Amino acid sequence: MKEDWWVNYETGRYIALKCRGLDHEAAIWIPENRKHLGIPQSVVQEIHRFQPRINRDALLLHLMNTLPLMRIRGHDSFVTIEFSSNEDCPPLDAIRKWARKNAGPGTVLNIVNFSSGHIRAISVLPHQLEEMGVVQPVCTDDWHRGSSTRQKGRRQWRRKANRMEVAGI
Repeated sequence: MKEDWWVNYETGRYIALKCRGLDHEAAIWIPENRKHLGIPQSVVQEIHRFQPRINRDALLLHLMNTLPLMRIRGHDSFVTIEFSSNEDCPPLDAIRKWARKNAGPGTVLNIVNFSSGHIRAISVLPHQLEEMGVVQPVCTDDWHRGSSTRQKGRRQWRRKANRMEVAGI
């Protein structure tokens, strides 16, 4: 699976991006997509302080920290699902629904919650997700170390999150 998605985990609304030839940032700049995802006008005004492409990562994190938005990125045999929520149940329910429709039985779901400045991650198969009541937080340092690329990506996100916190973004 190589598709990417934005999902509003409170409303269940989503947009698939690859079929539209968009990445996550480009999709947010399109007014129809913002409306479909339920992004309020107050947040639309906020996002205009971010420069397209230059502040891409800061914008994506801001959206996930501000709204019930989930970013899903397909990477062939695994999917990365990113969101920021102090509650596990609404995002987990949305992930379950999405996985039932879109993930095969062997697709690894890498679920990352950026809430409260802490990156919590867990890797599961779709059937394991169905069996779980709540995603138990797993510190990224304890998360399985199967891929140096994945570890590098987590370190980069952690550094970006720290820089944004220092900059007040």
